[in-house]
Amino acid sequence: MAVFWEILLYITFLWLVLIISYTDRDERSFYMTKMSENVFDVKKSFSSINAADDFFQWANTTLINGLYWEQWYNGGSVEHGGFTKDNIGKLLGGARLRQIRVNTDSCNVVETFEDDIKRCYSQASAGNEQKNYGVGWTVTTNVSDSRWRWSSRSDLDGVPYWGKVDIYSGAGYVQDLGHTSSQARRTLLGLRDNLWIDRQTRAVFVEFTIYNANVNLFQSLTFLIEFPATGGAFPSYQFLSIRLIRYVSSLDSLKLACEILFIFFIILYSYRTFKEARQIGMRTYIKYFWTWIDISYLTLSYAAIVYAIYRIVAIKQLLSRYSKSRDNFINFYPTVLANLTMQYVLAFLGFLVTIKVLKLFRFNRRMTMLGMVMKIAASEILSVITILVVVLWCFTQFGYLVLLENSEFRSLASTMRTLMSTILGNFEFYGWVKAHRILAPIMFFVFNLAVFFVLLNLFLVILNRSVFKIRKSLLEQSNDFEVLEYMLRRLRLWLGCSSKQAIDMREETTSCSTFRSEISVLSARDIKLGETESTRKIYGQSPAGSEEDCKHHCDFGSNNQSLPELWEYDLSAKVDTILRLVDALFPIKEGKRGEPVYKWGKN
Repeated sequence: MAVFWEILLYITFLWLVLIISYTDRDERSFYMTKMSENVFDVKKSFSSINAADDFFQWANTTLINGLYWEQWYNGGSVEHGGFTKDNIGKLLGGARLRQIRVNTDSCNVVETFEDDIKRCYSQASAGNEQKNYGVGWTVTTNVSDSRWRWSSRSDLDGVPYWGKVDIYSGAGYVQDLGHTSSQARRTLLGLRDNLWIDRQTRAVFVEFTIYNANVNLFQSLTFLIEFPATGGAFPSYQFLSIRLIRYVSSLDSLKLACEILFIFFIILYSYRTFKEARQIGMRTYIKYFWTWIDISYLTLSYAAIVYAIYRIVAIKQLLSRYSKSRDNFINFYPTVLANLTMQYVLAFLGFLVTIKVLKLFRFNRRMTMLGMVMKIAASEILSVITILVVVLWCFTQFGYLVLLENSEFRSLASTMRTLMSTILGNFEFYGWVKAHRILAPIMFFVFNLAVFFVLLNLFLVILNRSVFKIRKSLLEQSNDFEVLEYMLRRLRLWLGCSSKQAIDMREETTSCSTFRSEISVLSARDIKLGETESTRKIYGQSPAGSEEDCKHHCDFGSNNQSLPELWEYDLSAKVDTILRLVDALFPIKEGKRGEPVYKWGKN
């Protein structure tokens, strides 16, 4: 019964974690993202940006038309402004441009070209510009316009952003677009005329947030155009649709109740974990695999609680700032990012809690087979994995140095990812050949030979040997707790689908069928008719003692035949076949006089 309650409590905790995780996401956010992609034409006009002039052209047309909804399709004016082109998303605080610049002394010109090239500018990670300028990036001491004045990360409530080329800080030079399309166009024209984007520019961000009241979702939109030191422009975007305002519907009330129960379960499991560690000692406690699973999901649970509290406080502060100043830009991105991090924490938490369900099957000897195999083969598998990692790293270095012209081998990380995909069967062979017609095919052939025909087959051999080893000891394990079968039988009894007499008869029949199946799989060298040591190990009694328990429910033959006689009759009919099979799988050991340890038949 204690096992039953343990399983019931843990299944309840699992459902709480899954309910909290799934309700934190909204499938409608996918459609909201698709809508924004269509409104701002990210697949065509935005993705085709290759220079600063292309950016201003996209911003002056597609961006402004998508941000400001000022009239209906029939030409009529709108009553309430501040909505985007789809007339559903409310623009919160307007949109903002932010530029990241690199220092003027970020690199040195080679002496040979000093007369031709006066200055050079490295990538953004070499150091960001933090100076104040006048209009057109002229040196002056009187700066009042934010587009020429550097603002720190704390002033802008910014966070670092990982682009395609580099990682950029949350600081920079900012410019608000305004609240109407005419203001935005005048702002963009002034930036263009005064060369706001020049050779020192490394990234330009377009940031704003919209709110859809129909589905109660916030969406933080970030457009990034990177201008790397190599030249050109690389556009990218990120749309994050998240529910920040909670507990407004009946479903949210259910989630609140689940969150309270979740906190109660976490406190309970924390107390049990601390008590268990104190009883057996911390050094002994941390040696077990499931201990680290418990510690991991408890740590993630407390992290999720902290993130939830931070989210509630942060969104209240943002909405308070918005209600006081609706015209100024408000950066929702840090709060949205924190909420997204919380969802990642919940994802890992759900993964670990679900994995621990395997522990509930520890009472069944069949279900423990996987764990036994991995435990026996752990050292050998670790050796094979080590060899695989070394081989993979060797080919990664070779591919990066030889096939650099291919985009799949542009960096060590991308090369490693390409080789891992090749192991899974996902590769573009002709792309390799284009990078090098001779070395690429040789590398492809040797890599597949080493990984597929050697290492992976060696891995399978190790697993096969481990399965063969535990097969001998599998029947010697106890199987006293068939928890799932017990729970299903009791559930049918509780629902009234079966009577207690039928349940009891089914339990006896199942026990008897299990007895017969175990006898049928015993190897020839382990069976001794009448009484065997193996059956005593499994059932704690002789076969003769089991006859009375099984004769009413098992079809062993006529009532005049005793159980040992029937065993002798059944086994005699197939003894030759069984002996040949057993001799092939398990060679019979011989005694001192060359005779088998066990013989078939009666003594």
